[in-house]
Amino acid sequence: MATAPDRVEAVTVAVLTKAPLAGQAKTRLAPALGPAGAARAHRALVLRTLQTVAQTGLPMRLWCAPTSDQRFFRALARA
Repeated sequence: MATAPDRVEAVTVAVLTKAPLAGQAKTRLAPALGPAGAARAHRALVLRTLQTVAQTGLPMRLWCAPTSDQRFFRALARA
């Protein structure tokens, strides 16, 4: 379907992410950064992504793995 250039369609940005857990996130970076360093890098990248999406003003939906009960995701919900 074609859309007029001045018409904004309702969109929601879906962000899919894993919790930044050592040994489970950015595992290919672990040999260089160590498991904890890779997890810190992942955390920084997720936070940057969320900040970038928030700046657009578009609605966002966060999809969490392994579950949204992880401490990192609970902290995001409080922020």
